[in-house]
Order: sequence, then C-alpha cells, then structure tokens
Amino acid sequence: MKVRMLEVNLSTGKIEKKELDNKYFAEWIGGRGLGAKLLSEEKIEEIEPLGENNVVFLSTSPLIGWGPSFNRIWVTTISPLTNYYLCSSAGGYFAGILRMAGLDVIKIKGKSKKPVFLKIENDEISLEDACDLWSHDTDFTREKLHKLGNFQVACIGQAGENLVKYACLQFEERSAGRGGVGAVFGSKNLKAIIVNGNQNFPADEPDKAKKISEIMTKKILETQTSWGKMGTLELSEICNEADIFPTSNWRKAHFDKGKDIYFDKFEKYIVKRVSCFKCPVPCAKHMKHKSGKVEDGPEYETIWAFGPQIDNNSPELIIEANRLCDKYGLDTINTGSIIGWLKECSEKGFIDYSFTNSEQVLELIGDIALREGELQKKLGEGLREIASDFGEEAEKIAIHQQNMCLPAYDPRGVWGMLLTYTLGPRHGCHLKAWTVSTELKTSLDERTSIKDKAKLVNDIMINRSAFTDSVSHCSFIDYDDNDIADLLSYVIEPNYTPNNMREMGSKLIDLERHLDVRRGLTKENDILPFRIIEEEVEVQGKKVKVGKENFEKMKQEFYKIRGW
Repeated sequence: MKVRMLEVNLSTGKIEKKELDNKYFAEWIGGRGLGAKLLSEEKIEEIEPLGENNVVFLSTSPLIGWGPSFNRIWVTTISPLTNYYLCSSAGGYFAGILRMAGLDVIKIKGKSKKPVFLKIENDEISLEDACDLWSHDTDFTREKLHKLGNFQVACIGQAGENLVKYACLQFEERSAGRGGVGAVFGSKNLKAIIVNGNQNFPADEPDKAKKISEIMTKKILETQTSWGKMGTLELSEICNEADIFPTSNWRKAHFDKGKDIYFDKFEKYIVKRVSCFKCPVPCAKHMKHKSGKVEDGPEYETIWAFGPQIDNNSPELIIEANRLCDKYGLDTINTGSIIGWLKECSEKGFIDYSFTNSEQVLELIGDIALREGELQKKLGEGLREIASDFGEEAEKIAIHQQNMCLPAYDPRGVWGMLLTYTLGPRHGCHLKAWTVSTELKTSLDERTSIKDKAKLVNDIMINRSAFTDSVSHCSFIDYDDNDIADLLSYVIEPNYTPNNMREMGSKLIDLERHLDVRRGLTKENDILPFRIIEEEVEVQGKKVKVGKENFEKMKQEFYKIRGW
C-alpha cells in the first residue's frame, strides 16, 4: 500500500500529490511513527521553528477506517516552545475524513505572503484567501468555513496568529494542544485546513478486516463501560485521593477543596456525550457554560490547570477558561500552569502584579492570546523564557521541562513519571509512558522508590504508547495486541505480530531521541525543576523528597536500557 501524500508549498502556491514507497507504512505504520520518519528526512538542524523553512506533517494511519477507535490525526514539526521535535495529536473526525479524501499525509512547507486556508474536497484541492478570517477566533472561523460545505475544519485562533509559543491547532472541538503547532501555522499565514471526502478506505482484504473490527468493538463495549460516562474527568478524584494532584503551583500534592471539582460536580453541566470517528465510547462531554451556549467541556488536564494549579474550586470558572482557550487556540496545560506560577510570584513579590478576583484569570487568557500588555507578551513566550527574567527564585518554582509545562500528575508520588517527563520524546509530556495506573496499584514505598522505574517507563514507551500512537489508536481505549497485529496483517503487512509492534516502538523511541540530538539536545538537558527534585511534599502522610542522587540513578539506568 502506497502512502498518499499531499505536498503544499505555501511560498510558491504549488500543490502536488505524491505516492511514497510502501516501506513507510510497513516500517513506521502511520501517525506518530510516520510523522517522525518523514521529519527525519528534512534538514532539521537548519530549521527555525517560526521560520519559513519549518515543515509540518499531518499524518494518519492505514488502520483508520478499519477498526474502532483508530481516529487520531498527528501533527509533527519543530516546536517553537521547546525548539525540539514535536508530535501532537487530536481525536475527532478529521483523520478519518482526510483518508476518505484520498490522503494519508499532508506536508506543509514555506510561508504564504498573505493569510490562506487549504481546501481539500476529494481531488479538488486549492489554497484560498483567508484575509477575512485573520484576527478572528476559532468559533468565527469554523462557522464561516462550514458554510462552504460539509467540511471538517482544522484552524488556529488569535493565539496562533500572534505566535504564542503554546498555541493550539483546533480540529473542530479537539485540540493538537502541546508544543505550539498553532504558532507554526500562524508563522506560515495558514489559518486553516478544511477537508471533505467520500472515497473508500484501501485494503487488500476488507471483509477479513471488518470481522476483526467487529471483535475489537465487542471487547471495547464490554470493558470500557465507565469511561463512556466519565471519561478523563474520573481522574480528578483518583489523583487527588492518591496525593498526586499538583496544587498551588506544585507547592502541595493534594487539593483540600478537590471534592468541589470531582466528576459529580461537573455532571450537571453535561448536555450530551460524543465520540470520535468510529469509536463506540462517547467519552467527550459537551457542557453548558455561563452564557447558556453548549460547547466542548474540559478534560482532566484542564480541570487541574484551572483548578488546583491556580487554587480555584469553581467548576464554572474552569468551564469558562476551557472555552476561552479553545476560542483563542491556547494549550490549557501551559496557560493554566503559567498563571499558577504568576500567582505564586505575585504572592512572594517576585513580580509586580496582583490578583484581585477570579475573573482576572479569564482576562489573562485573552491578554496572552492577543499579546496585550508587556507582561502578557512575555507570558506568551513560555514559562522558561519569562521565569529567567525574574531571577533565580522565580526560576526554581517554574515547573516545566524544556519550556513545556508539566501536566497534572505530581511525579513525587509516582516516581516513574519523573523519567516520563524528562525523557519522553516531546518533553514534559505524560502520555508517552503513563505509569500512573501501574504505580497506584503498588504500595506507597514502591511508588516512591527508584526500583524498576526505568524498566517500567521503557516498557510502556515501547509496548504501548509508541505503537498506539503510530496506528492512530486512542490512547484511552485499551486493545488486544493480537487484534491489532491481525488487522495490520490484512491491511498492510502480511504476518504482522505483536513482536513486530514492539520492535517498531523501540525503533521509534530511538529515532525521536536522535531527532532531538540533531537539534542540539544533550544529557545535560535531561533535567527537572528544583521544586520537583529538591523540595519535599507530603504524599499519603509520608514526607517525600526525590533528591538529585535518586534522580540521576534512574536516568542512568534508563540510558543503559536504551543504549543512549
């Protein structure tokens, strides 16, 4: 099966369809793996993240359309936030419809002289003027573009246009949130991509593939019963009760008012539950916010970022903050994290800025996106950049890894996450080796120990996330390795096995590390903030401090396992 790629040169306006050798699918499958491989063939050492020479790949998987919960679109580029390799993904329907339009990958390069959007409708593909969409938010943009037909819309808001380094690319109501993909689109004057298609999914033996899909769907419906009700919102209670719920800019690991933002407090705002392309589990929640309008509600990370991170226990404020971030196109994790850091700096007198009421948080979101005010402009550069302007004490409490703010799991209570945040392929990310569920099944002493943590992280990186992401399967929905292998055997590669899956995952982890090394990364960059390593925190009644020695031992063990 050939990889069907659309190459778009924004500088020249040239649009060209290409077919890549089937070895790309056979060796890298699709999604995250395919995106990393294609990026590796570029001169990434020379790329300026917000320069004309940066490239973006939007990649799907050959399994999308053939099985349940294969629906992620992956965006791969050089991050303006970290300056390293970036892979970011979103669910929804965009990936499925893109494949139905006859494409597996879109490659974008160059920079348009004026704002444009890319229009794809089966074989009719064009760059269209977007001047009337520029300076408008994602709600306005989608509304205008939907009038052109039954299109799936991926677009940026003002945050992307203003090059906020953690701006999102919004795929309808889903977000490719981390690392600043939206800023890369803004730097290229690319406001949106819209797609519609009605072609069949290519496969050699579709009947056999459909039978495997039916088996997988039955298993999902039997095992994912609670997930459809609560989705990621169930994690607030789980993490708070386990004392891994970062609070007050990571000064504590438990939010005393946590019960105010558990699932049951958000349930009354839920109007309907929705699922992504060909997924039987409706885990996304549409909620009513204070204006009465119904929009996509917050996920767990957002509840944390605008809840305990900023000492807020109001569901209404969290729902509204989520709405504004989606509207402007901002990553909620970085936005809430930076505001939490700003609040602590304000309290300690590091920064001449005062918080007087909760509504100020909502104003800050808009100011950051629009780059209004000197401080707000700096906040848009990321936590590492602004913290360095305010001295060593402000830097010690800036919780990030290479400018990517850490998400909502305090690693001081689950030590495997220390390595995940540090050595994962996009920095400060929880998804590439989510050790939380495994570690919470062990004793507190085991959770806060270095024993076997490097192996645990390595195994999850290889056996789950690398391959899950490459087949574009939802990381929240479990699957049987043998079912995936059988499906791959019918769709692209005969006699595919779970062992092939692990080999591919290991190869991808090494490739991604090599991409960062090519960008200048060294082991000296494998660090975590002072607060995480050196400050003590209480976990389940136990005083826990990681310490440099323990952290270094864990890293060295991981390097040895990986041969880095």
